[in-house]
Amino acid sequence: MNCPNCNAPVTEDSAFCPECGAKVEAPVQAPEAPAAPAAPAAFCPECGAAMAPGAAFCENCGAKTEEVAPEAPAEKKSLSKWLKLGIAAVALVAIVVLIISLFGGSKPNFALYRKDSDLFYSKLSGKPTEINDEYTNTHWMNKDGSKLFYLEDGKLYVRNLKKAKAEPQQLAKGVSDYRITEDGSKVFYMKSGDLRWCDLKDNGEKIASNVIDWTMTKDGKTLIYVVSGDDKVELHRATVSGKKVKSEKIASGYDIDLHDMSENGKTVIYTVVKEDSSVLYSQTGKKDPVKIASDIKNVYPVYDNGSFYYTVSDEVEDEDGYTSYETKLCFWNGKKSTDVAKDIDYVRTYASEAAVLVYTVTEETDDDYETLHYVAVKAKASELKLEDVYSVSIKPNGKEMLIVANYDDEDECGTLYKAAIGNAVKEPKKVKGAEDVAAAGYTPDGKKTMYLADLDIKDYTYTLYVEGKKIAEDVFSMDYNEESGMLIYMTDRDGDEFTLWSVKGSKGKKINDDVYDYQFTPDGTLLYLCDQDNGEGDLYKTTGGEGKKIDTEVTALIYVNYYAD
Repeated sequence: MNCPNCNAPVTEDSAFCPECGAKVEAPVQAPEAPAAPAAPAAFCPECGAAMAPGAAFCENCGAKTEEVAPEAPAEKKSLSKWLKLGIAAVALVAIVVLIISLFGGSKPNFALYRKDSDLFYSKLSGKPTEINDEYTNTHWMNKDGSKLFYLEDGKLYVRNLKKAKAEPQQLAKGVSDYRITEDGSKVFYMKSGDLRWCDLKDNGEKIASNVIDWTMTKDGKTLIYVVSGDDKVELHRATVSGKKVKSEKIASGYDIDLHDMSENGKTVIYTVVKEDSSVLYSQTGKKDPVKIASDIKNVYPVYDNGSFYYTVSDEVEDEDGYTSYETKLCFWNGKKSTDVAKDIDYVRTYASEAAVLVYTVTEETDDDYETLHYVAVKAKASELKLEDVYSVSIKPNGKEMLIVANYDDEDECGTLYKAAIGNAVKEPKKVKGAEDVAAAGYTPDGKKTMYLADLDIKDYTYTLYVEGKKIAEDVFSMDYNEESGMLIYMTDRDGDEFTLWSVKGSKGKKINDDVYDYQFTPDGTLLYLCDQDNGEGDLYKTTGGEGKKIDTEVTALIYVNYYAD
């Protein structure tokens, strides 16, 4: 499998990526999909964001990169709002694109990178600070940027970044996984199956043993975790106050899947397997769990008001007495469920901020079968009346969508349409001049539309359009940073090197040639490595114009987990 952060190859038994140190979890397996063209992935055709090469999921909407068949089983998702992955079936698009939606609010600005085997921290000006001369991984930084946490040979350390000469403080040994509170005052970690906590003053204790899944709120005051017993699995909530931790059991069963958790940790959405049936529950505070439905197939991310879509396996009997199963789509508004559609093929995509979802239905015609697309707004659905729909992208607020339709499989392109969404989807309108479009979407903040057109099948490059204006030709990859609003794109690919550009108005501005890696800082400044020589290169920073050199002989940029607002 590949690392979800840098896409480097990772063995199945590895907990962390050997290249960037990011935590690695085995991707959810999907039914085998048709082979894609030899180009990396591009815009997610479902939510409209763009996708990292080789990514298993879209970072914006959580869509998988393989189409999910109707009979696909329910998938397991991570829990907290800041880590959750949604599940949506999508078509695979052969274009390279990477969108990293990083952070929000007032943030520290820094670079963490490696020179040979030494780890360095830089404030992007002045002399960098050497953190250590050993290989480390899984880096976390607290919200104000004053503390850096990392693992080294299973030992958990914290480094005070305000003091250049400060020695790292060892917090624990034998650590396999950890999370910090956003202020960096406490650490929760896994050690030999035990979930434990500690602060930076040698206080701490074990919370539970045999923990197989867990999450926590950003303030560290609430943890949700799953404990595996001899003959059953239990779901627990722990509340943390000062040095005291109090746990309570929420549910038990043969198996439990955690699906989502409210930001304050009070509401948990989960399924319990009982007698070969998967039962969906919602539990809030001290209240008893509320049973929502049985025979659950998939649960989609929960919106801030507590509503969400889900699918169930519905047993039906035909006129000859034969039993079969259909996939029913339902909507939970926080208090009750409503059936949206009785028999669907699969969910294509959904809005990230509002209860708007697109699904497909297959209907038999006189001589063939036809796939129809429907748009659900809360519990009400209406047909999207376009033929040969290839990709659908919903604006994050759920008020508009982009559709590539009339798709030609041979030319790998179609016509771009835009449709407003109110209580139902409005009649789609052609986007002027948007012909021969391969993929289209919104930036994660919904402020801009982008599409790629005019495929050059030989090099798999495209013409880039932003807000309907032609920006550049021969583009093979692009990226948008929500924090700074910087849009960059790549041309002239030669192996792992390329020319890096930024978009200024309706024109492209060259940043540098011979670039082979880049990363955005928390405040949206762009870092990049160029002029590679024997695995080493020069490190630059830029806000969209000519770059300024920070350091030389840099071997790698290091990814840091950082709390978002």
